[in-house]
Amino acid sequence: MRWFKWHPDERLLNRFADGELGEREHARIAGHLAGCPPCREEVGLVRRIGDVARTLPGPIATDEVLRRALARRGAGERVLLPMSDAGATRPVPVRRFAPAAAAAVLTLLMVGLVFSVRVLEADRPALRIHPERPAAGEPLRVEYHGGALFADQTHLALRARYRTADDHHWQLLAGVLARGEDGLYRTEVQLPDSVVYAAFAVEDLHGERLDSNNRELWDVMAHGEDGKPTLDAMTARTWDLEHRDWGEAYEVAKEMTALYPDDPQSWSVRFAYELSLFDRDSIVRAHRREFARLERRISEAPGADPIAMAWLAIYAVDLSDFQTAELWLRRAAAEAPQSLPVAGAEALYLLVKQSDDLAATLPALENLWTRLSAGSRPVAHAGWLAALASQDPEAVLRWSARYLHQRPSEEVNLLADAVVAAELRPQLIRRVTAFLERPSRWHEGERALGLPIEAHVRSESRRFQRLLSESAVLAAESGDWHH
Repeated sequence: MRWFKWHPDERLLNRFADGELGEREHARIAGHLAGCPPCREEVGLVRRIGDVARTLPGPIATDEVLRRALARRGAGERVLLPMSDAGATRPVPVRRFAPAAAAAVLTLLMVGLVFSVRVLEADRPALRIHPERPAAGEPLRVEYHGGALFADQTHLALRARYRTADDHHWQLLAGVLARGEDGLYRTEVQLPDSVVYAAFAVEDLHGERLDSNNRELWDVMAHGEDGKPTLDAMTARTWDLEHRDWGEAYEVAKEMTALYPDDPQSWSVRFAYELSLFDRDSIVRAHRREFARLERRISEAPGADPIAMAWLAIYAVDLSDFQTAELWLRRAAAEAPQSLPVAGAEALYLLVKQSDDLAATLPALENLWTRLSAGSRPVAHAGWLAALASQDPEAVLRWSARYLHQRPSEEVNLLADAVVAAELRPQLIRRVTAFLERPSRWHEGERALGLPIEAHVRSESRRFQRLLSESAVLAAESGDWHH
C-alpha cells in the first residue's frame, strides 16, 4: 500500500531557499513545506547560513570576473569562479606553426584525447547484475569494476536496500565482493522471495570509502514470466527514487500505466505524483475518467482480484470518493478478510476519511487488527497515529507495542513522538533510557546507502543525545529521573 511522504532532496531545498526555482516547482515545494516542519527547518538553516556568509569579508571581484561569472550563470552553469585574476606571471611566448605542423599537432592532441577518454571510461566504476530481469527470489550474480577508488582492496562490501510490496524496507550487507585474477569483484546474492526491489552501493569493509554510482545507486526489479517488471516492483522503485530523483520516480509511474494500463495500482501511484505537478481540477477530471473505465472493467470481470479491488478503493480515496471506496473495500474484505494489502487499504481509508478526528477511527482500527491473524504494518501505523490523536495513555501503549513489533527500528522516532500525556512519561522515560543504553543502538540496518559509517554514527549520536536531553527535561518535570 502507499504509505509514503515525499520529501524534496537537499538540492531542491537549497535552490528553493535561494529563490532559484521556476514558478511551478516553487509552488510545489512551498506546498510541501506548509505541512512538513523538518523540511521547513532545513530551508531555514540554509537561509541562516546564507545570511551569515553574506556578512563575512571576502575578496573583491574585478569587473571582468563579475562579467564572466554572470555570463556563465546566465548560461545555466552553477560554478565557482576565482574572485580575482591570477597574480602577474611572465608572458608565454607564442610560437607560430606552419599549417602542416599545426595539423600534425592537432591530430596528436585528438588521438591523445580519445585515448584518455577511453582510459577514463575503462577505469570508471561499474556494477553489473545477472540476470538483468530476475524473477522474485532468483539468485543474482554481481560483478563490480572498482577502478582506482578501491585499487588496494581485495574484498569489498555490497550493501543493499530491500523493499517488499507493502513498502517494508531495510538496509543490510548483501554480500562480500572478492577480487578475481581479472581484477573484477564478484559475489552472489540471494534475495528473499518477498523482496521486489533492491538498490545497491559498494564500499570498503570499514564503510569509509563508498561508491553510490553518483548517488544514483544500482538497482534491480523483480520480473514476471512475461519479462516485464512486476507492478509491485515498479511501485517499490518509485518509493525508493522519491528520495533521490523525484522526476525519475514520476517517469517510472508513467511507465507503469503504459505497461499495466488496466490495473488501478498503476494509476493510483501516478495520480499521487501528478497532483503535485499540475492543476488539480484538470488532473482530477482526467483521473475520474480512468477510474470509471477501471471500475467498469473490474465489475465485469469474473472472479476479480481482491487486491485490485483494494487498489481501486485507494484510487477512489485519492479522488475523495469515500462512498465508492467503502463499497469496494467491503467486497475486497469479503473475498479476502486476511489479506494484508486489503487491510492496509482499509486503514488508509479510515485515516483519510477521518483525518479531522483520528481518535474516532480507533474502534474500527481495533476491529481491523483483531480480524487479522497476522500483524500488518500499515494497520499498526494507522492505529499508532489514531492513538496519539486520542491522547489515551492505554491506547498509545497498546498501539506502540504493536507498531514496534512490526518496525523495531522506529523505536526512537516513536518514543520521541509519544509524549502526549503526563501519565505516560515515567514509562516513556524508562523505554528511552533503556534504548539508549543498548549496545546495538547503532543499527547498521539504518545506515543509508552511500553514507559513510562515521557520518552515520555522528548523526545518530546527535539524535540520541537530543532525545536523552528531552527525556531528562520530561523526567525532571515529572520527578521520575533516576539516572
